[in-house]
Amino acid sequence: MAVLGVPASRPIIMPRRLTEPPPERPSESVNARMDRLEDTITHFYNAINELRERVSTLEKKLESFTSVIEPTAGSFAKENVDGYV
Repeated sequence: MAVLGVPASRPIIMPRRLTEPPPERPSESVNARMDRLEDTITHFYNAINELRERVSTLEKKLESFTSVIEPTAGSFAKENVDGYV
């Protein structure tokens, strides 16, 4: 008996329900999965180091910028407090 155009010699395979877990990947070995995990960890380690370098650079720029601004701002504030305009 043919159902929905499928010959009787072939079994009917129902589509996978959404509640079922995905099928296992037998072709992927444990070593391949470990390699992918190590690559991911290395990527994030490198990204964190890059961000640390950028923050360090910005902190150095900020320090040099504030060293130029502070003497000017300090003398201006002192003049206003002492009554000098």
